[in-house]
Amino acid sequence: VYSGMPEEACAVPKKGKNPNNWLKSLKVSGYSITPTFQVSDPVGTVYSLIVDPSVDSIEISAEAVSSLAEISGIGEQALETGENLFTVTVTAENGDIREYGIKVVRNE
Repeated sequence: VYSGMPEEACAVPKKGKNPNNWLKSLKVSGYSITPTFQVSDPVGTVYSLIVDPSVDSIEISAEAVSSLAEISGIGEQALETGENLFTVTVTAENGDIREYGIKVVRNE
């Protein structure tokens, strides 16, 4: 029927792994981060907040857009006096990584 077609059918292409490494939500329990998290925020956006000297830890939570992605850097995080930088890392099923930064200033 078609010129140059192989005699046998070609193998079905292998399914690629999901490349989605975006977060759907990023929160610090009990606080508002600035700027307010948006899924469409550009790569490299660092979110900030200031806490009182009496606060010695924060709880970071996040949800990935893809259920196949893995998130690290969440949970309870200890605070030092001054500036603290935390990184939330999302690793897609295919291994692609996206990082989100949260800067927390604990006043003296």
